[in-house]
Amino acid sequence: KKYQEALDKPCNCPDKGFRLVLMDIQMPVMGGIEATEKILRLRPTNVLAVTSFTNESTRRECREVGMKDVY
Repeated sequence: KKYQEALDKPCNCPDKGFRLVLMDIQMPVMGGIEATEKILRLRPTNVLAVTSFTNESTRRECREVGMKDVY
């Protein structure tokens, strides 16, 4: 599946992977929360949520899965 490549890149990049991932919260196939959980299970990195829609519940959920902040 196409989204699998996006999940694999931060985890399989040579020389320690990405230092920062900008994650959209609302995506068509897999949401940013789920994608962040999968990425962080494979390799710790910094994830920032980027979204046009946010509320306190969304911010809390983002931080609970390991995102550093929400913009």
